[in-house]
Amino acid sequence: MKIKYAFKGISRNIILTFLIIVQLVLVFNLIYINLDLEEKVSNESLLNEVFFSNKHVYYLMFGDDIGNFLTNPQITEKDLKKSFNYIESLSGCKFIQIAGTGLPIEKFEGYEEFKLNPAEHIKDGVEIFNARNYIINENFLKEYNINLESGRIFKKEEFIRGFAKENVLPIIVGSNYKRYFNLGDEILYRMTNDEIRRAQIIGIIKKDQFIPGNLNSENDRYIHLDNCILTTDGFIDDDKYAFLHKFINNYIFFDNNISNSDMEVHLYNIEDIFYNNSNLKVKTWNLNNKKLQEINIFKDQRKIVLVTCITIIIFISITLFISALNSINKRKKEFYIHIFNGGSLKDIAEIMYLQILLVLFISYLISIPIIYTIQRNLNFKILFISFLVLFIISICIAIIPVSMILKFSIIELMKEGG
Repeated sequence: MKIKYAFKGISRNIILTFLIIVQLVLVFNLIYINLDLEEKVSNESLLNEVFFSNKHVYYLMFGDDIGNFLTNPQITEKDLKKSFNYIESLSGCKFIQIAGTGLPIEKFEGYEEFKLNPAEHIKDGVEIFNARNYIINENFLKEYNINLESGRIFKKEEFIRGFAKENVLPIIVGSNYKRYFNLGDEILYRMTNDEIRRAQIIGIIKKDQFIPGNLNSENDRYIHLDNCILTTDGFIDDDKYAFLHKFINNYIFFDNNISNSDMEVHLYNIEDIFYNNSNLKVKTWNLNNKKLQEINIFKDQRKIVLVTCITIIIFISITLFISALNSINKRKKEFYIHIFNGGSLKDIAEIMYLQILLVLFISYLISIPIIYTIQRNLNFKILFISFLVLFIISICIAIIPVSMILKFSIIELMKEGG
């Protein structure tokens, strides 16, 4: 019955109620965006600290035409190997490879969630799709621990290019693969030379593991491994393609004890040796500056959204507050009739609070599909926090109107009731 009276109260001025709801929907969207940005900044800062603390981080950029790289006879595997070996020879320097690429494997039940892209085809009667896969090098495992639920990591010999020509390809799979496969299971895949070969699961990664991804990418900056495969470049048949993958995503780490002047010399020499050995143009890009810039951009965006959100909340709260006071003044006769029929001031106060809460709750429900449409996903933790904010706002707005109602005297209401 109280909810019925509350609905009756908010429907008295339907235009004002509609305008308030529209503004509140905007408020809840801004609250969600602000909390989402807060979480992103926190997660980015944490992962950045875990993966890149105490390091100077650079990216080796490919500055040539891919077609020329693959077909130019002057760019030889021997010279490329010499250039990459030079990087490895530098004191306090490591070259880390994390190349995101598709691994063409046979379809299985539930394969859709593991797809890198829509491409599918049939080879020798085997239905193939491109699974989300990351090629790592030996230095990656020296730098980062992959926590396994079961199995083992790659052995040294499994990093040798062309290892899979004579052997089953070892793969390590994300946690969600265990719904369909067990440790030691084999699955068919297509090599780069178009042969159908066998891969074997040698390890299953623990749930919710992250590794650093491509900081130049919007979506793969940090990689959630649950739906991913890790391989070495042992399945790549062509040496040129193997070296090309080293440029897809990589990091050059310098220890913190290396001076800036020494780093500048090393970076100049790296670019120079690629050009001298293979006439290949490469660039080294400082990712430390990029990481700081992007985190600062996130923080600035968060401040703007927060200030906007607080400003709108204040104005909306004032509007709801004035609307509630206006409703109280206009409904004293109705309150008298309610008390005359056996009600109490406490009942009226509860109806007034419900009226405020209903407007907020309706706005909250409308905002959820709008948030999903804009963000393309929903963070239920943030939605729950938004609901708590809603509850707190409703209490703050209702304090004075409810107190006024509880202080009414029956005589005052009788006068209003005529």
